[in-house]
Amino acid sequence: MSNVYKWITIFILASGIVQAQNASLISQQPYVKLNLSYQSWQSEAIINSSEIVTPLSIYYPMNRQTAFMLRSSQGSFKGDGLSNLSGLGDTQLTALYHLIDSNILFQLGVNLPTGQSPLTWEQFQSSIQLGQIHYGYRLPHFGQGLNISPGVSWAKPINEQTVLGLGAAFQLSGSYQPLADFDQKYNPGNEILLTGGVDYQFDKITALSFDLILSFYGTDEYDTTEVYKSGNKIVATLQFQKYFGVKHLHLMARFRSRTKSQSVSGGILVQDEEKTYPDQLQALARYTLRMNPKTRIVLIGEAQYFFNMIEMESLSLIGIGVSPRYQVSPKAILTGRLKLNTGFFKGYSKTMGGVEVAAGMEYFF
Repeated sequence: MSNVYKWITIFILASGIVQAQNASLISQQPYVKLNLSYQSWQSEAIINSSEIVTPLSIYYPMNRQTAFMLRSSQGSFKGDGLSNLSGLGDTQLTALYHLIDSNILFQLGVNLPTGQSPLTWEQFQSSIQLGQIHYGYRLPHFGQGLNISPGVSWAKPINEQTVLGLGAAFQLSGSYQPLADFDQKYNPGNEILLTGGVDYQFDKITALSFDLILSFYGTDEYDTTEVYKSGNKIVATLQFQKYFGVKHLHLMARFRSRTKSQSVSGGILVQDEEKTYPDQLQALARYTLRMNPKTRIVLIGEAQYFFNMIEMESLSLIGIGVSPRYQVSPKAILTGRLKLNTGFFKGYSKTMGGVEVAAGMEYFF
């Protein structure tokens, strides 16, 4: 198989989100990954909060064409003046089927509502804080309804260096009861995702890729009444990778933006004056060092800029971290992560700080 196939862009559908990844075919290495992560944020401008999450991932290939993935998380969230949230999050199941000769990948994702729902009003207020985009919590919500997400993607080599990828997915969102004191159900609007990507391989050790994701949202309903329509979203990602012997450099730049949402006013949907979700610019650098045959260390640097935010001009975040990996045996790897974050709110003259600590194990069958 030509080296160009190593950089074929496929789109993995999981939890209703399309993520671009580099692969040539479905991996034949089954695994179980278990992690324990702690995140905390402190600031005078936001609510001080923290979350402990234990995510579990299981991947199992049936053959060269078919594979299954399961993801779930146990979490606990608390914030100053807020009711605590804890329990099992929703469970995501993903089935993958690869038509190798045609370079077509079919995906079917299912979100099982195993998370905590319905919530008390106090817990609901906590869930709003938990889902704030600038926190970046690993488990941004504990429970939603039953979602079914079919998708398909295709990739074609243009020449020995260039590969084009296209994909489409549809998320059918089921209704659920958000509040325990009310019998009415909330039905999120369905979602359509269109994806495109181009990978260019300069040589065997250097590659550049660009991915574009467009998301279109339907109208949310509460007790069969239209109440909200999220703005459409665009995500553009540019990535660069290069190997220096056993060392690896990965650079990424990403832009996320949504149009203004629509909310009910006077019984009809009207466009909001301000954006519900801020725009975001993100730059990420990872440099992997091989210390010895069993130990690798990943150095992490990240910069994020949130703007068009409600009630504040912008937020700048800087993060630095380290992520060691130790090969215990041919099948088991111990992982860790320590990341420190600091930020500044323009217009508020206030800062925020955060820490992330994680440890886990990966076991390959």
